[in-house]
Amino acid sequence: MISTVDTKQEQLANGYFKRGSGPEKILVIGSCRSVPYLEYLVRADKANRFTICFIDPFSWHWNERDEFINFEEKINSLETDQRILELLASTNIYLHEYYDSFGMWNSSKEAEKNIYQFGLNPTLDICIPNFNNIHILGQPIEEGEAALEKFYHICQQTSFPEMEWYFRGNWRSKRMFWTHNHVSNYFTMFIFNRLNERFLHLPLTDEFWNDIAEWDLFANTPQPVSDEDRANYQLKW
Repeated sequence: MISTVDTKQEQLANGYFKRGSGPEKILVIGSCRSVPYLEYLVRADKANRFTICFIDPFSWHWNERDEFINFEEKINSLETDQRILELLASTNIYLHEYYDSFGMWNSSKEAEKNIYQFGLNPTLDICIPNFNNIHILGQPIEEGEAALEKFYHICQQTSFPEMEWYFRGNWRSKRMFWTHNHVSNYFTMFIFNRLNERFLHLPLTDEFWNDIAEWDLFANTPQPVSDEDRANYQLKW
């Protein structure tokens, strides 16, 4: 299983985390929430179609000795790092969360500095809904509802706007998130299924889906659910 420790250590040592050696290059850029998609891609690529690379921009806050460093200086230095530039120039599929305050890693072409200015020109550019600071549990009902609406708006800005309706229809019966920052495999498996149906077209078997359903990266750190939460939202979990 790929862990966030694995991805961070390899990224800090080599510029990015990498698995596979296939002719098509997938670059996944995202937080720890994107590691499940990385794991799914590695498991799904039985034919070695892909070289799969991963970068968590937030990890540049540390060095290889796990010492806190100047983040801005570090990401500025990456603008001329040949390992990074060669990776961007050779990427075919760009799968990413949205960034707007991370220098060269910014996702918008409208940003003053963004990833496309550094050689990225993918065939597929796919944005994942980002469940970040979505505080629902343990909040007054008005604030929880506002957080849900914030997330639904985020979904509409991504390549998977249908996630809004899946989430609306299922989150009370299935635990779609473990904390305000960490999603469950109900969330990530839905996105990966849509990703494959619309973009990758890999021949995924029932065995594959059953296998990944048994792995849930953040399940060991759930936020407690109160009786008030259950009453407010009619939760069934």
